[in-house]
Amino acid sequence: MASAAVKSFLRNTNMVMEGFDNAYKLKKEFMAPGVAERIAAWRREGRKVVSHAFRPRKNSQEPGLEDTYKYLSSRIGMTELDGLAIDEFGNETADEVPAYTDAIRRLRTYTRLSGRKLYAYSCAAWGLHDQTMELRKELMQGGSGSAPEYYLREKRTEGEAKNYINFMFDYLRQWENKTPGSLPCILMILCCTDGLPGYYGQDTMANANYKVFLDLQYFMLANAPEFNGLRGIAHWIVRYARPETVAWLAMLNRHYCIDGNTDLLSKRLGMKYGLAHVKNPDFTSGTEHWRLEAAEKDSMVLTEVKDWGFGRGTCNAAPDGDAVLLMKRVPGKVNRLCQTLTGLVPGKWYELQVRVADYDDITTGKRTRKLLPLKAEISGVSFDAELCSIDVYQSSHPMQPHYPRYNDGPCANELALFFKATAESSELVLSDDGPTPGVKAGNYVSAPFETPKAEDVKSLMINFIQLQPVLDPENWN
Repeated sequence: MASAAVKSFLRNTNMVMEGFDNAYKLKKEFMAPGVAERIAAWRREGRKVVSHAFRPRKNSQEPGLEDTYKYLSSRIGMTELDGLAIDEFGNETADEVPAYTDAIRRLRTYTRLSGRKLYAYSCAAWGLHDQTMELRKELMQGGSGSAPEYYLREKRTEGEAKNYINFMFDYLRQWENKTPGSLPCILMILCCTDGLPGYYGQDTMANANYKVFLDLQYFMLANAPEFNGLRGIAHWIVRYARPETVAWLAMLNRHYCIDGNTDLLSKRLGMKYGLAHVKNPDFTSGTEHWRLEAAEKDSMVLTEVKDWGFGRGTCNAAPDGDAVLLMKRVPGKVNRLCQTLTGLVPGKWYELQVRVADYDDITTGKRTRKLLPLKAEISGVSFDAELCSIDVYQSSHPMQPHYPRYNDGPCANELALFFKATAESSELVLSDDGPTPGVKAGNYVSAPFETPKAEDVKSLMINFIQLQPVLDPENWN
């Protein structure tokens, strides 16, 4: 059964890009019950399903560059659905381009495939590359187009965020200037990956509201006159977004793209870019605003783990995310990290997120998924057990010197606790006396993990302590 978030998202979009990478047919044995029927019903409403295919490359075994047309024309998007998203362009060589241009031309003129659209995933700057000018024009002639990726990570302040968005969107301005008439053939891909803690997380700053950051991107596209005529907006990748974020994307689609509003939706709803409920949430100002109740002298210290802001699974650039609070465990005693949460609104929903890892594992290169003994308590509130979770994950991000390869990074936990405020302030206590009781542990890929004995975890490293208001769970759960 689809969640409220997914249902809302589908009501407010008109095209779905799905996988089916190598399928020639929609084989029911490989699909969840009812999927084929839902796809058919979706298309009867005039909405589209576009499948995905990899870009053939020179010297690749299968498909080879010489098989580009045969490969693309046989994908299910071109035989049974509404088109194909080709992943991806931007680093192709000059001698590969003619094969792509020829294949696109043949697909455009082949009667059986007419009416279907091709979307070339690309880097944001692809429109400035001279060697693919004819390829892009060929896509435009057939009513197909480009799908440039604008995967933007949060900035610490709203001013920095606006400047960064404007800087990145300038590639779109230059694209149109270089090839006038491009905008109606551009499907802009924004990033929404904040729900898979070990992979390409763009919610990078604990003091910033990711929903507002996404809103600022829509706002600029809706208000800058040079973006008038843009074909549309899509998102990478909805299945890696948190349910609340999926619901928020649906609201943004409705607000800007369907209803035609040009004011900030987040401002209309009273949201702010800066999150102030937890002060100094990632220890950029040392331990200011925190009370350290150490089990013994020097059992709680601030330290830095180089590139942890990236290695933990978020796309931070050092030194952002590298400061951690180290809790050295003491048998029979408890370390506590405390702060008074302020600015809460009684009756409103909030989420607390905390990242924690085994310091000894990270600094020696171990890769052990395990449930860590971090305990979170907030006075006067009860956590919603159905919504709360502990994600016991392995990051896909490399981190020198011990984790040199992608998809084989360090292991950590992400604690996510949802609650309804009962007062304007509450006491937050994080301790090494956990894990937090009553909270289910697991991970996106259903990988097994250990639950070690207390004495087997010598020290915890904690950062990214984020508290943010969330939409009412009725809208997304």
